[in-house]
Amino acid sequence: MSIFENLGKTITHGGKKVAQTAKTLTGVWQLKAKVISEKNNIEENYKEIGKKYFEANKSRPSDEFKESFEKINTSFDKITQLEQEIHAMEKVKVCPSCNEKVSRTVVFCPKCGAKQEETTVRTETTLLPCQNQQLYLF
Repeated sequence: MSIFENLGKTITHGGKKVAQTAKTLTGVWQLKAKVISEKNNIEENYKEIGKKYFEANKSRPSDEFKESFEKINTSFDKITQLEQEIHAMEKVKVCPSCNEKVSRTVVFCPKCGAKQEETTVRTETTLLPCQNQQLYLF
């Protein structure tokens, strides 16, 4: 057998080994991706179970979960307060029927047509100093 035949066989054998290794690695990565996908599935279902449990037991949490329930309720309260601050800054209110943001001055919701409660608009007066620092504008 000539040196070129041996070299050709060695290269062919090496190429087959590389191809087989690449195929194996590709298969492993595909399986790992499937494992990650299933783990994400489990996490999503855990979250859903937790949310459903919270909703079903929020008025009477067991002692085991009482602290977590309190933290969630505190966060809900903070969110409500922050949203009210946002609405005040945007000069809007939320329709009680459809939860759409509407102008504080509308009588009926433009989305659902529900009559809106009267809102008293509180205006803040800010004192601004004039250049001579003696007069104030309202």
